[in-house]
Amino acid sequence: MVESKPGTNAKQELFNLSIRDIFYKYIRFLPLFVLSVALALLGAFTYLRYATNVYSATGTMLIKASNNKNSGSNDRVEDILSGGSRPQNLQNEIEMLKSRPLMTRVVNNLNLQFSYTVQGRVKDKNIYATAPFYVELVDYKKANPFSFKITAVDDKAFRLSNATFKFGDLVKNEQTVFRVVKIASMVPGSIYMVDWQPAEKVSTSLITNLKVQPKTPGTGILSLTMESTSPQLSADIVNKLMAQYDSMTVEQNNYSADQMLN
Repeated sequence: MVESKPGTNAKQELFNLSIRDIFYKYIRFLPLFVLSVALALLGAFTYLRYATNVYSATGTMLIKASNNKNSGSNDRVEDILSGGSRPQNLQNEIEMLKSRPLMTRVVNNLNLQFSYTVQGRVKDKNIYATAPFYVELVDYKKANPFSFKITAVDDKAFRLSNATFKFGDLVKNEQTVFRVVKIASMVPGSIYMVDWQPAEKVSTSLITNLKVQPKTPGTGILSLTMESTSPQLSADIVNKLMAQYDSMTVEQNNYSADQMLN
């Protein structure tokens, strides 16, 4: 007696079907398939249209070996390819690049204590380096972060907390005294959000989005990658971070030289 395995008859029946039979068998599911594809495309379009864009900028820099105790050679090729304390030196430099004091210098240099966004219908947009105005602090006593909304009335005035001011006028509140300086034309009715935070707090948040790692194993080349909601902001932070690192290194070397002379 021959026993048939479960599913054998179903497989044989499927193999015996022609393309025409398969078409008429599954054509009833076509509306469901089309509806699923349409919903997937609609969801993808909605996500791409209203999701916050994140941009990244990457820069590379060469870290020269600091092992000068036993070497009297100035050969750069030998400096790059030499081993010794290279891994330890690289790790030290990585920690320095990701340190808060160095990032605080970048924040102060780029004036990143202030952030500017324009309010949209669905999402807000970071307008770093493209804002039509900037805020100048005249007096500030408290270290607490603050924020306020500015509504453009015309090219000469703006509205803040139901009060109208002219660009360049001094504005006083409980925490600070500041003025809003216009540098470009503004669309009447546009709403802008201005946020201020201490440099140390801004640097801490920026470090979380900074990646520093060796670009090629065995060399002193580091890769710096910064992510933010503005491409210009990411590029400026990477460039300024490398410049401030070089400046800090020179200052440390000069300080060490002065100690030796003393």
